[in-house]
Amino acid sequence: MFKEDVSKFSLTLLWLIANICAENNLFIHQSVLKSSLYPFILLNTRSASKAIKKEATWALVNLTTGSDIELVSAIVQMDGMSCLINVLWYEEDPILLNLALEGVKCILKHGDDFSELNNQMNPFKFQFEKENGNLCLEKLLKHPHKNVYEDSKELMNKYYGDICMQEDDYFRDS
Repeated sequence: MFKEDVSKFSLTLLWLIANICAENNLFIHQSVLKSSLYPFILLNTRSASKAIKKEATWALVNLTTGSDIELVSAIVQMDGMSCLINVLWYEEDPILLNLALEGVKCILKHGDDFSELNNQMNPFKFQFEKENGNLCLEKLLKHPHKNVYEDSKELMNKYYGDICMQEDDYFRDS
C-alpha cells in the first residue's frame, strides 16, 4: 500500500512540475533547477513506471524549451542530456521517444545559438556525442514508428550530414 501511495504522489508531483515548467517562465525554471525538484525529475526519468517516466521526461523537456542558454547549460551539466539519452536508448514507446527527441533537439538548438554568438563549436553537440547520443539516433532510424524515424533522421541530417536511407524501406504500409 505504501509503495502505491508513493508512486501516486510521485506521478502527481511530476505532473504538477511538468505543467508549471510548461509556463516558459525563466524565474520558475531557475527555481526548479536550484531546488531539490530537479534531482527528483532526473531520478524519475529512469523509473520502472512508464507513467512516472513520462511525466518526468515532460518536466525535463519543458525545462529545456522555455529556458535560456545559461539554464540549458546547467541542465546539461547536471545530467539532463544524459537522462534524455537514457530514455532514447532504453524506451520503445514512440510517445516517450518523440518527447525525448524534442528535448534533445531543443538542447542542441540552444548549443547552435551559443556557437553562433561565440564563434565556437556547439558544446551540447559535443556532450551529446560523448554520451553516444549520435549512436542512439542511428538506432532510432530503424524504429518502426514513423514519427520517431522522422525526428531521428531530422537530427541526424542536421548534425551529422544527410542520411542515405529510404523512408520506403521502413514505412511501406504507412
